[in-house]
Amino acid sequence: MAEVNDWQTYSTDQAERLQAALDEAQRAAAVFAYPPDHPLAAEHALLDELVREWRAVPFARKPEWYETAAGRRIVQAPPAERIPVMHAALERSVWAARDGATAPAASHLGSPNYLMGWISDYLLHAGLPLDTADRRRMTETLLSMGERYLLWNVPLDNAVARIAEGFGEPGADEVLRPGALRLRKWLVPIAYHELERRTLIQVLEAALLRGRTSFVDLLEPWAARVADEVEAMEEAERAPWMALLTHLQALSSARPSAKWAKACRARVAAVGADAFRARAHAWIAAMREGADEPMAERNADLARGLAWSLAELGGDGDARAVGDLALLCATKIPSVGQRSAKVANACIGALGEMAGDAAMAQVTRLRVRVKYAQTQLLIERALQAAAARRGISPGELEELAAPGFGMDEPGVLREEMDGWTAEVRVAGTTAVETSWIAPDGRRQKSAPAPLAESQGDAVKQLRKTAKEMEGALAAQRARLEALPMEGRATPYPAWRERYLDHPLLAEMSRRLLWRFEGGDGPRTGAWLGGALVDADDRPLEGLGDATRVRPWHPIDAALDEIAAWRAWLERHSVTQPFKQAHREVYRLTDAERDTRIYSNRFAAHVLRQHQLAAVAHGRGWHYQLQGSYNRWSAPTLRLPSVGLRAELWVSPVEEAERFYGVATYVATDQVRFLDAAELPVPLETVPPLAFSEAMRDVDLFVAVASVGTDPTWVDGGPIGVGGYWTEFAFGELSATARTRREVLERLLPRLRIAAACSLDDRFLVVRGTLRTYRIHLGSGNVLMEPGSEYLCIVPDLRANAGRQWNQVQLPFEGDTILSVVLSKAFLLAADGRITDPTIVRQLRRSP
Repeated sequence: MAEVNDWQTYSTDQAERLQAALDEAQRAAAVFAYPPDHPLAAEHALLDELVREWRAVPFARKPEWYETAAGRRIVQAPPAERIPVMHAALERSVWAARDGATAPAASHLGSPNYLMGWISDYLLHAGLPLDTADRRRMTETLLSMGERYLLWNVPLDNAVARIAEGFGEPGADEVLRPGALRLRKWLVPIAYHELERRTLIQVLEAALLRGRTSFVDLLEPWAARVADEVEAMEEAERAPWMALLTHLQALSSARPSAKWAKACRARVAAVGADAFRARAHAWIAAMREGADEPMAERNADLARGLAWSLAELGGDGDARAVGDLALLCATKIPSVGQRSAKVANACIGALGEMAGDAAMAQVTRLRVRVKYAQTQLLIERALQAAAARRGISPGELEELAAPGFGMDEPGVLREEMDGWTAEVRVAGTTAVETSWIAPDGRRQKSAPAPLAESQGDAVKQLRKTAKEMEGALAAQRARLEALPMEGRATPYPAWRERYLDHPLLAEMSRRLLWRFEGGDGPRTGAWLGGALVDADDRPLEGLGDATRVRPWHPIDAALDEIAAWRAWLERHSVTQPFKQAHREVYRLTDAERDTRIYSNRFAAHVLRQHQLAAVAHGRGWHYQLQGSYNRWSAPTLRLPSVGLRAELWVSPVEEAERFYGVATYVATDQVRFLDAAELPVPLETVPPLAFSEAMRDVDLFVAVASVGTDPTWVDGGPIGVGGYWTEFAFGELSATARTRREVLERLLPRLRIAAACSLDDRFLVVRGTLRTYRIHLGSGNVLMEPGSEYLCIVPDLRANAGRQWNQVQLPFEGDTILSVVLSKAFLLAADGRITDPTIVRQLRRSP
């Protein structure tokens, strides 16, 4: 270890580790695979020679690269010969960044990974006479590394500067522009966190714009469209438009003043309300392009002004446009956040100020689609303020605002176009199908070509409406599931109008159970064959103006009533849009009475944090990811109807993998309920329905996000958690899993594979031709008998969408684990026909 002996400040052990890291870095950088016919083969051979010379010198006496024999040949060569060496060195530095990144211990020791960057940077700085082809090649080389490695060992500053120099040369702009735009896009997230990198973006932008200035930032396509349209106008028309757009851009706060609003109305009138509306809607639609980049400040100012100006117009179409704008600006950009939080928040404020149900329908849509905690808070405030203006509750306001989309009958929208009939039909809980009916009655799924040409705008609008219907159905499903928590009853006539006969909600409402309260006491009913009936199919009589209706919940029902309605769903092959008759009920336990202010029922589970966040947000909980640079956070659910909030304590798992500083795994702890003063309340004082629903959500978090449900995890997680995986993957069943078992118990006799299946306490047992399999009803994991060997199967539910197991009539939607259990049962019952080599190897292994 001659080199190590020169490192006087290191101990022998430290020196050996550092030398080993350096050797690995040198090995990685020296092995550059290029074919014999590579256009830069000679240059790469020269660089190989340089690396060998450089490596031969002990670390403490390393020369500069240009002091080696090969280095001197490079710097003394004519410019025409140095240019291809620069390309080869840049190629190697990109390769090292993309594929050969090595241990951090070696990074600062001057490894050959960095050596290539030094060489290319030196040559670029030397003012080589590059042409357009050279600059294009440099751009393609940089882009070949992939966005995540853009900062590693690569001479970005000089490379970007030399690429930008080429703009303005004859014929260069069209050649360089596509690559420069992509490079700029990749640099945006990096520059968002590293201020010194913003200079690179400014250099590229100056080259791309080449002196063109405007009141907007022109590199965003929608803003360029605005500028182009205004510049194309005649002077008489352009002046009022510029006055309006400048006024919109000058809005300096989230909410406009009365003075600004008055001036806005006058300027809109000057250009014409219809003309402004048409252009504003088109500009918002154009914002879909470039939605993966943050919005420039000047453009965000204009977009915010557009939202409030459309709110002043107040039409239903204007509300939809503002809702679209909110979604586009709330789009999450990796490593950055929302595309423009201030525009998204302004849109919510504007919708909250608008009159009419269409605006509230958009707020409801945003509540389901947007996951940011601050945005959710603004949505709640907007609903509360709008409800207060009408003198009703926020829940009733959402109820009234459910969109009908102009449907002729519940669940069906028809439009006539040149003899054809376009039909958009609600085909499931959140599914919409579009069909085109010819004059002779024939149906087809796509619009006929002549119609798409002659009625292009109408066809596009119909497709947009169908997409909006899907989004509205998802929002309404979430609202309906949460409806019992409001504790509100609706008069029977209003309930029929708002639910049972509502154009959008009828399909879902008619698959739910409802509680009717009147003079004869409470009764439960469901829709069957055009009438409301009880569990024995007898029509409900005496429903009238005095009757009040609320969603049925099993917490208020006796066990025999719950069983009767489950049998009714099975008898009539009704699949509920979410668990209602089969909904789990969580009541206070003796252990929770002892702990008094907290529950440990779901403590000590290990969850995948990103999945936890996704499921929590989907259930209306608020949670921020935790990690090295994030403060402590707890999934939190607001319960405004009872003046409480529930929270689940979670903490990052020590020694677990972290991704960009964010913990991969978290461990669960207590569940608490807090009052308005942020103080924990005794669990016995929490209303039973609120307690049950919050605990059910936490059970769902564990069931979905636990590492125990990951068939590929096993021993691949953090140290000391392997025992937990085994315990969860094959342990006692949770309340959700027990419900799953009850469903399977009734379902199995009707399955084609019934003869091969049976149930025991925790498993669905499947007898195949090769082995017997036990599928755990909680996690979906599989054990093979004899020997209780673990069988790893990673299901792909989307790929199996049309297979028999997925055609089984289930009593409710939304249980992914139940689908996994059924898919594995059908697969393993015919184990002799399995062809997947990873599964076959496990099956053929001797027990």
